Amino acid sequence: MTKAKTTRAGRITGKPGSALDSAGKWAKSHALIAYWLPVLLYAAGIFTLSSLSKPPAPPGAAEIPDFAEAVHFIEYAFFGFLLFTAYNSTASEPIKGRAFALALATAFIYAATDEYHQSFVPGRQCTLGDFTVDCAGATAAMIAVLLFRLRREYKP
Repeated sequence: MTKAKTTRAGRITGKPGSALDSAGKWAKSHALIAYWLPVLLYAAGIFTLSSLSKPPAPPGAAEIPDFAEAVHFIEYAFFGFLLFTAYNSTASEPIKGRAFALALATAFIYAATDEYHQSFVPGRQCTLGDFTVDCAGATAAMIAVLLFRLRREYKP
């Protein structure tokens, strides 16, 4: 069995003709659906949860210190990763070259508008602390991607 390979561009490829190779070719030719649809669905999920006066939480979450902040951090770390993947999948080299900055800018702007949106929801409020944690989550995701790429490039 042939193992999947990772190209220098970070794409996972399989043996020519394999299911992994076919999926990669499909994603490349359908980048708008394969990479941007998850971003839009995830953003819609964030908006939906922000629209609730009391978002659902697992049992016992109230007893966990800083649970809400951890959720915000993880939520925007994943959002940042999705944004980076989408920007990095474009055919435009200028956009691809700025994928880190564009992902961060988009995540930061969305976090700001999300906090503003919450100011209109009964029982919710717009807080600088939540915005900061959201931005920290997206930034952490970009740092993780950068470190992963550097480690892979300079592996002896």
